[in-house]
Amino acid sequence: MKKTYFGTLNPLELYGLGYDQTDKLLFDKGLMVESYSENIAPSYSTEKLGVMTAKIGISKKNLEYKYTAKLANMIFDFILEHYKAGVGGDNILFNRHFEDETYGLSKIEKRRIGLDYFNKYFNLAKGDIQIGLEYNSEKEVVSEKRFKTLFRIRESFKYHLQGHNSLVLPYLFGYLDYFNREVFESTPFLVDMFKFENNLSILISLNTKFKFEEDSIFTPKTIAQNIYEEYSKEFHSLKQLEFIELLLSNENNKIHSYIVSLFFFFKKDLQYKVPSAKVFQKLINKNFNLTIGGIKLSDSKNLEHLKRLKSIKEVWTKFD
Repeated sequence: MKKTYFGTLNPLELYGLGYDQTDKLLFDKGLMVESYSENIAPSYSTEKLGVMTAKIGISKKNLEYKYTAKLANMIFDFILEHYKAGVGGDNILFNRHFEDETYGLSKIEKRRIGLDYFNKYFNLAKGDIQIGLEYNSEKEVVSEKRFKTLFRIRESFKYHLQGHNSLVLPYLFGYLDYFNREVFESTPFLVDMFKFENNLSILISLNTKFKFEEDSIFTPKTIAQNIYEEYSKEFHSLKQLEFIELLLSNENNKIHSYIVSLFFFFKKDLQYKVPSAKVFQKLINKNFNLTIGGIKLSDSKNLEHLKRLKSIKEVWTKFD
């Protein structure tokens, strides 16, 4: 990961500078921005029924400096990468426990237990943060999606990094050794941040497995989803595209003959809806970084083709 701004500041530049002088220097270097704290005078009634008014005073007395959002984002990403060993372990342990607890249960029972855990870890992740409100497709006010709330919480950690704290200057000085285990364990901000990230990783894992809600924030859309979003009328189902993505995740299958057999498996064997051979070729090349030629089958009884069809069918029957 490229560490933008890392080591761009010479500590000697700040030598002998006071608090305000340091802020001004960092502002001049484009590392800080001006921010005004609000001085709100008491509100009072107006002549209009139910209307109150108040004055918000903004002056040099209210002037503060904070680190830029871009710098805060860079440091956040750096911290996640640098201390990445601190994220993921909880998820591994949770998955092991979950599999033991739900062994032998039906999919419906597993999903019910998964939802209980999802709600539990969501509440742990959000703490006292209120769930926001949004409009649904019918213009009704409803609670926002869980992952929107989680996104806002993660953004609040980035916002914290814009304030004066002990993490920014060592980053700007390029002091990599500063970010050690002792600092991690003794900095409440880092402890809270990684508690959140671990809970978030469990929630993402549960949602990926059980599809409790659509998440386009922390879980990028799959190739299959992106294709289906644009070409849903050209295919039988999303499952069909997910199957194609699964097979082509194997580099050994990314050859012209295999893709030809895959196309005719759906078109002839299953008689599923597929786009034209030309469109199918275009989609495969574009989304899987290939340059295969036209989709043609010169001999439907070719032994190698029949062998590939058999192999594809075996995987399809087990595909869920």
